[in-house]
This record gives sequence, structure tokens and C-alpha cells, in this order.
Amino acid sequence: MYNQKVFVNGKINELSRKEIFQVIKAAGGKPQLILTNDTDIVISGKKNASLTLTNLKIQKQAIRNNLLVWTEEDFLSALEAELVGVAV
Repeated sequence: MYNQKVFVNGKINELSRKEIFQVIKAAGGKPQLILTNDTDIVISGKKNASLTLTNLKIQKQAIRNNLLVWTEEDFLSALEAELVGVAV
């Protein structure tokens, strides 16, 4: 996640939006408030698992721009892996 621009779509159950942004910054990432052409990673929270119009637009943009799309579990696993790497 280091030096990558990260957009969070939906709710991550374990963290508030403010905490998510702090964690992304601590991991060296750059949290974004909106999805742009410069976005590297889209994190899709559980609340956005349904096929809403907004979610479909974000999915299409992610595919078109060849972005990494992580689930909440992917995000939390990546954070855990980075924290283990930092601790070693």
C-alpha cells in the first residue's frame, strides 16, 4: 500500500472512516475522498457488496483503469501483513 492512492467505498466494520484514513497514512498510502484516474486501490466495504448504481459505476471505473479492488478482508489482511513486516 506504500505510496499508493487508496479510495474507500462503503463501510469497513472494524474501523471508522477517520481511523481508516489514519491507518492508510501510517502504512505509507494516500487516502482519497473521491475515485480518480490516479487511484491505485479501491477498498469496497461490506455495505457496498450489493449492486447499487454507485457501486456499479465504481466497479466499471476500477475495471477500466485496471485498479486493484480489495474487499474489507483483503484490506485488513494487507494491513496485518504490513504491520508484521514493520515489526520484524
